[in-house]
Amino acid sequence: MCAEQLLAQENGLPDAVACANDQMAIGLCKAFAEHGIRVPEDIAVVGYDSTYEGRTSPKSVTSAMIPAEEFGEYAFHFLMTHMKGETPESFLIQPHLVFGESCGCQRISSLHQQGMGICKGKHPAAEQQPSAADAPCDPLL
Repeated sequence: MCAEQLLAQENGLPDAVACANDQMAIGLCKAFAEHGIRVPEDIAVVGYDSTYEGRTSPKSVTSAMIPAEEFGEYAFHFLMTHMKGETPESFLIQPHLVFGESCGCQRISSLHQQGMGICKGKHPAAEQQPSAADAPCDPLL
């Protein structure tokens, strides 16, 4: 679904949009701004792949990092295990989230002062807890 389709919906905008990548999230934020829709005040936007462009765009994008190294290691072990006739284990990994301005998290200003913060695991702000500003978040630089 593109920005024009979202904007044309008769029942209004959703609370949030999850984009397939940061470039799409940046484009969506730009389209919303052109129509007077404020991100994150009116709608939250998140991406996936945590690119440099997403982290440094005018409205920094909240995004999940692609675990490329872990994917590569898993693929190698999967193939080696499969070639031995064994059943490979499932791929399980904790997500690494980079919180930007596009999601409306309260801790963003302190993370920007330290550089972009990378948070691991489920973030309490995603559950809309009133004390999201006090949510545990370990910024890694």
